[in-house]
Amino acid sequence: MNKKKVAFICVHNSCRSQIAEALGKKMASEIFESYSAGTEIKPCINQDAVRLMKNYVCAYFLSGCGDRRCTG
Repeated sequence: MNKKKVAFICVHNSCRSQIAEALGKKMASEIFESYSAGTEIKPCINQDAVRLMKNYVCAYFLSGCGDRRCTG
């Protein structure tokens, strides 16, 4: 079975899209593949996003996510 690929896009790919990617991987990995990207890049993930995800036990997933630029 080929899973659909879902891209969560926001401007800087440092907070909202990172959270969405992590939650997608945590809650729906059997349904679709989650990715995140942004139209601009910040040098690191927003620390508020990291703290929020730690509270939901998803920090593991954020550690594997990196800033990616959306060029399409």
